[in-house]
Amino acid sequence: MKSKINDFSKDFLTNFATNRKYRGLHHISLILFVLGFILTDTKKNYTGNWDIYVNAAMFNYFVGIIYLNMYVLVPKLLFRERAALYLFAMAGVTLGTYFFFLSVEYSILRPYELIHRPFNIPDMMVNLLGFCFIFTVFIGPSTFFKLLQQWMRDTNRIHELEKATIESELEQLKKQVNPHFLFNTLNNVNVLTQTDPERASQVLTRLSDLIRFQLYDSVKEQIFLNADIHFLTDYLNLEKIRRDNFEFSISTKGDIANQLIPPLLFIPFVENAAKYSLDSENKSYIYLSFEVERSILYFVCINSKPDKKIKPQKSGGLGLANVKRRLELIYNEKYTLDIKEDEKTYQVNLCLIL
Repeated sequence: MKSKINDFSKDFLTNFATNRKYRGLHHISLILFVLGFILTDTKKNYTGNWDIYVNAAMFNYFVGIIYLNMYVLVPKLLFRERAALYLFAMAGVTLGTYFFFLSVEYSILRPYELIHRPFNIPDMMVNLLGFCFIFTVFIGPSTFFKLLQQWMRDTNRIHELEKATIESELEQLKKQVNPHFLFNTLNNVNVLTQTDPERASQVLTRLSDLIRFQLYDSVKEQIFLNADIHFLTDYLNLEKIRRDNFEFSISTKGDIANQLIPPLLFIPFVENAAKYSLDSENKSYIYLSFEVERSILYFVCINSKPDKKIKPQKSGGLGLANVKRRLELIYNEKYTLDIKEDEKTYQVNLCLIL
């Protein structure tokens, strides 16, 4: 719950700072801030209505300076990586403003002061330091807000670009699952039509089911685990039809029916197992296991290895590197992949936090 509240606060702050529909509130907040700061000085310094005139002039002047900073100096200098020039400009504006106020005070407001303050250099320096602090109080938040606003926009833009890149990469990785399998199956059908037409018909029927799954279900972001297991069953049944002395089993345990996963997540491991378990002389097998326990999915794929070593193919199939890349993109650090191999078997252990 705390995480959701933090996410909501972060999203609201980002939206408030960057969304143009809140621009009116930005301006109202700025005006109220300047007005509130000026009105905190309730001490009467001048005769008649001159305090009102002075406060009104200061309000308009500082609002103007703030807008100059937000819409000219920060975009033209800070956003273009001219920080030194920006600091030089702000120093010039600060000193210019101070001496402008000083000249107005001694040339225009002097006759209306309730307390006449003698002019001397030490007091002027002290007043200059105080004025710089006040000026920073006005200008600092506006500079910070513009930088924060720009940073949030850049962050959102980078996030959207990364998201689009990841989605595109996932689509490319997912599309790489199918070609090798389809190519091999169609080659087998071509042979079976000559030697065993009935078996070729069975292969084509199962192949149509697989293609239907790939066309309609694999384009979804998530599918039910049962559907993916059914897809693997069809795939292994095709292997069993075209291969002699081959067996497979798929065991399930736990709440399998209600789990959602990305489509075609396990087929690369099963395809790899089918490819490297092929043995023309001895019995070969593939054993799959799916177990769900406390929102964790445990997948195990074990296949036999032929006595005669198979030379690794240079092309075709997805490849474990691409499988790992897809897992990283989807699950980040919420998965573990352990691969074990000995002389007789090859075993994949995949653990996913659902």
